[in-house]
Amino acid sequence: MKALIAALVGAVVALILLPLSQVASFAVNEYLSRPLLRIEFAEVVSEDAPIAIPTDAIREIAKAPIQQILLMRGFASGAQIGEFADQDSANSTGVRRLKSALNELVVDAQRRVRQLTQLQQVLRSPKGDDKQIRAAVQEHFPEMATMVAAMPDVRVLQASVSSRAASDLAALNDGLRLVQQVAATLEQPAVAAPGRMWFKVSIVNRGSSDGLVRNVGELKVAHDTAVVYLRRSGGPPTAAPAVALQSIAVSVVNPTPTEARTTDVGKVEKHSVTELWFEIDESVVPAAHRADLWRATRQSASTASLILFDHENAEISTTVALTSTPHLPGRPK
Repeated sequence: MKALIAALVGAVVALILLPLSQVASFAVNEYLSRPLLRIEFAEVVSEDAPIAIPTDAIREIAKAPIQQILLMRGFASGAQIGEFADQDSANSTGVRRLKSALNELVVDAQRRVRQLTQLQQVLRSPKGDDKQIRAAVQEHFPEMATMVAAMPDVRVLQASVSSRAASDLAALNDGLRLVQQVAATLEQPAVAAPGRMWFKVSIVNRGSSDGLVRNVGELKVAHDTAVVYLRRSGGPPTAAPAVALQSIAVSVVNPTPTEARTTDVGKVEKHSVTELWFEIDESVVPAAHRADLWRATRQSASTASLILFDHENAEISTTVALTSTPHLPGRPK
């Protein structure tokens, strides 16, 4: 009888505890299978603001006789300048290329001026004989070799070549003045305008279920009490196609002003790493603060706390060095 009663009591207790054990088991499974998100790596990628270039003057240089004169002599330094004839602006790398091309053009033009000046000295020298004059003309104007050989009167040759050299010298000096003016304009220090900044964030999920990362974040710069608000971005133009792969579209009905800027939520699949891009939310961060942050990227010692949020609004944070990696886009339009 006692054994029967004990068995009944055990069965009743088991029935009572069964729902509780199922609930506990479910809770434990949920906890163990939750996404475990962590920022594995973060860096700042920047793109300089476009710099205005004197397009009209560059077009004039590209069409000026100085270009044809130098090309005939085998100097190709001016060819790169024509690439900028249809551009109103360029990034810092493009401006450096333009300045380099202008400086090379100046060097080549000055070299040709020296050559023609030496030729004029030979043509005007009373001690110059027929053979010396013909050799000098062939050296500095190889295309005139046939005429040099066929022209019996060296004085006629002197007059013809002197006129050609004087014309080339005038064109070269005019072109040099224009090129040097444009080069001097580009050398003038310009006010550094803030460019665009992106934050490339690699997020690892070590959990057993997919995780979500909200489309907004925060940046807290060291020794600065202000918070810089971030929003999800496509990143630099070359990175946009890869970013769209891990995202979930969000639809908001009757959005508030804050919700109106909602974009795709980042998705981080279980046991994987996903790369997401963020940039400064210009709708809420003042221009002056963006400029301060841009200057901070030029200081190697600057750091900041990068804070993102998961679907439960829990923080996912790391420290990021604000020293930026330059993004080099294609040719600006």
